[in-house]
This record gives sequence, C-alpha cells and structure tokens, in this order.
Amino acid sequence: MKNILKIALACVFAVCLALSLVACQTDKNSSNKTPGAHYYTNKGGETVLREYVPKEGVSELTVSEDVDKIQAGAFKGNGTLKKIVINSNVTEIGDGAFANMTALEELVLPFVGQSATAVNEKKTFGYLFGTEEYDGGVAVTQNYNASSTATYYIPETLKKVTVNADKGVKVESEGEEATYEGYKLPAYAFHSMNRLESVTLTGNISEVGDYAFYDCYGMKGFVLPESVEKIGKYAFVGCNRVQGVASTAETAGFRFAANGSLEEIGDYAFAGSFLTEIVLPEGVTKIGEGAFASVTTGLTVDRESKLEKVTLPQSLKEISKYAFFKCVNLTEVVYSDSLETVGIGAFEYCDKLQLVKNASSSETVPADGKVGKIVVGASVLKVEAGAFANMGNEVIVYSIEKGAAAYVNGWNANTKGLEE
Repeated sequence: MKNILKIALACVFAVCLALSLVACQTDKNSSNKTPGAHYYTNKGGETVLREYVPKEGVSELTVSEDVDKIQAGAFKGNGTLKKIVINSNVTEIGDGAFANMTALEELVLPFVGQSATAVNEKKTFGYLFGTEEYDGGVAVTQNYNASSTATYYIPETLKKVTVNADKGVKVESEGEEATYEGYKLPAYAFHSMNRLESVTLTGNISEVGDYAFYDCYGMKGFVLPESVEKIGKYAFVGCNRVQGVASTAETAGFRFAANGSLEEIGDYAFAGSFLTEIVLPEGVTKIGEGAFASVTTGLTVDRESKLEKVTLPQSLKEISKYAFFKCVNLTEVVYSDSLETVGIGAFEYCDKLQLVKNASSSETVPADGKVGKIVVGASVLKVEAGAFANMGNEVIVYSIEKGAAAYVNGWNANTKGLEE
C-alpha cells in the first residue's frame, strides 16, 4: 500500500512539474510575441535591441536613441517593415540583423557593416543581411578584399540606403567631452550592390574607400558630401547609370560639393565612366593613374569611357599618367594655368581628341573634325613620354602651340602633325 501511495505521489509531482515548465515556457513565448521592439541590458550596461516583433499597421521604424547595439538576426524574417532608421548612437549591428526581410525598401544606417571600424567581410553592406537563401532575397557576391568574396541575400525590395555618419567616429573621450574624426566609408562597402537605386552619404564622412561603389550599376546619381577629402581607387567603376555631367551644379548626375574638401581622386576611380562631362571642383590637387581612362586589357577596351569634355581646376598641377588613356569619345580638355606636368600616356589613344588647352587660352574646338590643336601653357614644365601619343586614330591632324616645357622623347609618337 505504501509503495502504491509513493508511486501515486511521484506521478502527481511529475505532472505538476511538467505543467509548471509548460507554463513558464508559454509565458516566455508570449513575451517574445508582444508586438514591437524587445531589449535587454548587457554586462557592459549597454542597451541591446534583441528582436522586433511585427506590429499591426506599422511599416516604418526609427530605433530608439537609447539603443547601443542591435543583436544578430534582430529583424530576421520581418515582412512588414518598409523603412528602418538606425540612430547614430548605435555602435554595433550584428551579423544578419536584417536577414530574410521581404518588404524592406529603405534603410538608414550610421555606418556600413558591423561597426564604424569593422574589417574584412564585417565592413560590407552585405554582412547585415546574412548568407541564408530565401524567397524574396537576391544573391549578391561581394568582394571584401582583392581576392576574397562572400555571397549575401539582400531583399529584392530594397532600393534606397542612407549612411548618416552624423558626428563621425569617436576616437577619444574625456569625461563628457568626446573627440571625433571623419568616418571613412570602407573599401568594398557597397561592392556589386547593383540593385540599389540610391545611396546617400551624409554627416562627417572623410573618405570614400577603394572599390566602395564598384559595379553599383543600379545607382541613378550620386552626391558627394562636402566633408569628403578623398575618393579611393576604382571607387565608381561600373556605375553606369550615373550619367551626364559631374560638377557642383544641382542638376549634375554626379554632384561635387560647391565648397567641399575634396583633394584627391584615386587611381581609376572613374574609369569607364558613363559621364559625358566632368568639371572638377577647386581644391583637387591630385588625380590618380588612369582616373578617367577607359578600362582596358592591353589595348582592348573592356569598359569604354563616355567622356567628351573635361575641365580641370586651377589647384591641379599634374595630369597623372594614363589619366585619359583610350578615352575614345573625348574631344576637349581644359587644364589649369598652374599645371606643371602632363604625365606618361595621359591622352594616348584618344581617338577624337581635338583640343587640349590651358584655361586662359582663347582656342576653341576646331569645326573640322579632322583638325586638332594642342596648347602647352607657359606653366607646364614637363611633357612626359607618350603624353600625346597615338591620338586622332590616324584621322585628325594636329598643330601645337609649344611652351618652354621639357618634352620627353616619344611624347607625340605616331600622332599626325605633332613635331618632336
């Protein structure tokens, strides 16, 4: 009898324990399913957005300014939010925070990738979306250095991204005072993100990294913030829908800031560009090798530059080597009255080039398409090898207004009419 009673009590206890565990689990799940954002405080005292549960009628979300971090997968699988704004106080966004989203159209971020100082694959836009394939996601393979790639799945609905660096990147903090420096948009940040139609940079951004927008051929235009001092190499190669004029004009397809800080344009930064005219702003002191050239393999053109006219600023003293190499549509270049050097192969194989002159020259493009004129201004000290070689496609006959520059042997090789 006692054994029977013990067995009965044990069974009752087991049932009660099971019911208790189910109740606890139910309470926990109910809490997780409460619509809206859910947070916790980590050991460092930071507020972390753990997850967001869809809320009826809500399609836009601005993350609270109290949030410091966003957990990996926080918005995973969300099918209701169309726009998310991440505040500038957020310092870290976890892997795949926006994975498997199906309605997202616009995203505002304080930086690209995991954090403002992230490296390797964690510095790229794709990192935020994860590598899991899903319906409604589009596969994008991003480089994150010269030889390494990762494939991410981005919502096919996503068209617009804003990077608002606000104050920049905190580098030092003493009490309530903090020191900031400009945010450097990482190399390869948006590499191959070809479905994006608009990427806007705002706030304290000092640099556009190497390959940052490489093959972003969905972008319809671009505005460079006035804080940017440097554009990295190959940064805008393949941005084929950024067309028309690049200048400080509000209507420009690529708009430079009127009173901007831009000083340097990297190697091949605009190579193979679909822009037809470029007016570089004052302040630019360096353009890298092949900055506006066609993209070539040997002499074979892989990406043809559409440039027809270029105006260079008074601040520029050197036209770099191969700057306009095989720009087969280029007809006119106006350079600074302060220019000192025309680099190796700068205008080589420019088939239609009719006029190169300094800003104060009164020369105009010859009406006859078979006539060309080269003006070497008084400021020019050196014309390097191949600078004006193989121009005119053996059709245009050139004359030259020679300055006192030193002409390196072969500066005019195989170009009709130019005397040594």
